[in-house]
Amino acid sequence: MNSLRTSMLWSTNRVLSATTNAALNPTRKHRKRVRVGTASAGAKVDADTTPNLETGTKKIADKVPLTVEEKYHKKHKYVCGSQEMTPHSPIHLPSDVLVLLPPSKPLHTQNTALFKVPMKMNKVQIRNYLEQLYRVRIHRIGVLILLGKFRRNKLGFYVKRPDEKRAYVRFYEPFVFPNLPERIQTMLEKKRQQQQQQ
Repeated sequence: MNSLRTSMLWSTNRVLSATTNAALNPTRKHRKRVRVGTASAGAKVDADTTPNLETGTKKIADKVPLTVEEKYHKKHKYVCGSQEMTPHSPIHLPSDVLVLLPPSKPLHTQNTALFKVPMKMNKVQIRNYLEQLYRVRIHRIGVLILLGKFRRNKLGFYVKRPDEKRAYVRFYEPFVFPNLPERIQTMLEKKRQQQQQQ
């Protein structure tokens, strides 16, 4: 029994000593042979990293990364071809709508138009919208928010109508509201007469 223990301890000590010696003093098997003037088999020697025989060190130059076309001598699979296309005018597909409204009262200036605008749009967005879509020169923009009134519905409950945002846009060029059909004009005139009588 004692002989078995001693043999096991002797074998473990031998393995530990061998590993520590290999780590501290590497043998010829673990050492890497480096020759100055030669390269390994199958390896390519670049002109920028050719070894210098006088000093024994490699000369490292600033290397510029190659593009895909230069590296593989063919075009990239996913290169966008839009650069080769002819220039064209941009296509605008706005999600918001501006509604041109007839003025309820005659405006002070003839070059002013009234628009019904979404609540989220501000003056800068309204200017960009009109300039890019209709290519008009805008002088000034005024914004007005009309609060929705409370009305009674069929069930007798008071319901608030949605708020409205309107924009008074003043152009540099004179603007005239387009002529509406005769039926609509007659309807509007009747409504105005009724309002004046009341």
